[in-house]
Amino acid sequence: MRERFRKMTFYGILLILAGILYFIFCQGTGFAVPCFFHTITGLYCPGCGMTRCIIHLLSFQFQKAFFDHMAFFILLPLFLYFLFHFLYSYVRYGNIRYTKFQNMLLRICLIVLVLFGILRNFPTFSFLQPGSQLGL
Repeated sequence: MRERFRKMTFYGILLILAGILYFIFCQGTGFAVPCFFHTITGLYCPGCGMTRCIIHLLSFQFQKAFFDHMAFFILLPLFLYFLFHFLYSYVRYGNIRYTKFQNMLLRICLIVLVLFGILRNFPTFSFLQPGSQLGL
């Protein structure tokens, strides 16, 4: 158990440091890695706007974060719940097991994200596009 805890702590710290460096880079240069799907097709994928959403969350600009990626912002509590459940289960037991209810929640999240990714490309749902309400 201690070895798994050390391993998860090490990788968690590396991930957080990489995120902080990327955040500083984005803030300092104004440049972020573009979405390759959007660059090639011109369509918004389910993840388009997520980097800006996270940057705005870290800057405590919640309104901008919401309009950059509404689905992520709304599903964030569930994502955090599953992240902590994953970490706890792995460190404590060495494996991850979800209940039927948790599996159902994961499927609902996946369906919501896929529908979000499809709908945001229709003109009727243009308000779902990243930054659409703020004129960004």
